[in-house]
Amino acid sequence: LAIVKNYNHEITVIECDDEIRRVYQVKTLRDLQDRLKIRGGTRFSPVFEYANKHKFNLLIYFTDGQGEEKLQSIPRGYKTLWVISGRGKELSLKEPYGAVKKLKQVEIQEDSLTMRDVKIEGFSMQDMER
Repeated sequence: LAIVKNYNHEITVIECDDEIRRVYQVKTLRDLQDRLKIRGGTRFSPVFEYANKHKFNLLIYFTDGQGEEKLQSIPRGYKTLWVISGRGKELSLKEPYGAVKKLKQVEIQEDSLTMRDVKIEGFSMQDMER
């Protein structure tokens, strides 16, 4: 939103894994919706097909970088900026048809239990307070 705040542009959010799952318009931060819980493989081409059909001016693609090696539909008439998330390494595409920028690496914090968090002997009366 900050990128286009001084321009009168429509922002379209396209959520896609191996196919487009949801498309909606955004004018303010309140318009952003929670990500869908659906997880699938990644294909970039459906988004480019949509952008070509709807004559986009600019496409900013946020991704972890993993997906196709070759686009089935190349961008026509607009610029593309690839933003690789902090967990991603590099873009899988051989020809990105645009600039690729990587966000700085983020530290992944595990929120799952390990065996050190669980007592092996199970519940015992010795764990009770007097």
